[in-house]
Parts: sequence; C-alpha cells; structure tokens
Amino acid sequence: MRFVLLLIALFSMNAYATLIFKGSGGYTTFDNSESKLTYSRMQGSFFVGAGIGRNAYFVLGPSYSLWTKSHTPSGATPEESSINEFGATLLTYFNKNKNWKLEITYCPNISGTRTVSGAEQDILGSSFTIDFGYHMNLTERFILGASVGYHSTTISQKIVNNTESEINESYTQIIPKLEVALRF
Repeated sequence: MRFVLLLIALFSMNAYATLIFKGSGGYTTFDNSESKLTYSRMQGSFFVGAGIGRNAYFVLGPSYSLWTKSHTPSGATPEESSINEFGATLLTYFNKNKNWKLEITYCPNISGTRTVSGAEQDILGSSFTIDFGYHMNLTERFILGASVGYHSTTISQKIVNNTESEINESYTQIIPKLEVALRF
C-alpha cells in the first residue's frame, strides 16, 4: 500500500512522464567462399519504457528480442538457431538533449530452437545486452538512431526428443543496430 501511495505522490508532483516506444534491428554476415564458411545473424527488438518526469534521463521497461543465426562450417551440416528473449531494459541518457544513450537489457528466461548436426533441440537459458548509441531527434517525438551492442546468450538446458540435459554454452557477438523510436 505504501508503494502505491509513493507512486501516486511522485506522479502528482510531476504531471508528465517520459514514455518511449523503440524498435531496433541489426544484421551481420560473413562469407568465405575459399574455406566454404558462411555465417549470418539477424536481430530485432522492441522496447517500451517509462520514466518519471518529463525530462527523465532514466527509462525502464519490458523488452522483447528475436534473433536468428545460421552458421555453416567448412564441409559440415548448417547449424541454425532461433531464440526469443523477453526481459527488462534500463535506458540511460547522458546529455540534456537526450542524444547519447546506454541501454542494459537482462533476460532471465529465454527460449528457442536450434539445429546442430541435423538434430533439432529446444533450448533454454538467459541473456544480457549492453548497447551504446546515439539518438537523433528528427521532430519533438520521432527519433532515428544507431547503436553498437554487446550481446551474450548463455544456454543452460537443451531438450532433444523429450530428454532434458544441462549444458553450459554461450553465444556472444558485437552487433550494430539501427533504431526508430517515439518519445512522449
């Protein structure tokens, strides 16, 4: 009850709140025809965040991300992954114009599928992302931006033919992203 009263008091002191809707996406690829090695990764995410006060520098909210990866080692069967991540994001602006930003996202429970050596597996785990970027205000509300992020996914469990196994594998990558956002 005290928490609810505190929130009401904070929002009544600041008649406005910051609200952000942001979508981002990135794609990387590598293809070496001589060694017959190919790799590609596509990531898309959506974030809805709120901050207290019209000029909030800290915005917190839920985020959803989907990424797919395809990797074909030399002379081997292609390995593919598709992972859904749902978690919480904290976005922090560094300057008065709210251009430079840092985003930290933590997803405690992720799920997806992957194909390894022709066998399909359901996978579970966790992930985190740290993005550093720049938002360019095209209008008062519409934003275009870019960021570079470090993304790490840890796979802790795989399920093959209804048999669960504990594992400890990780995927990490630095991925550039383009962003589109609405800020109210």
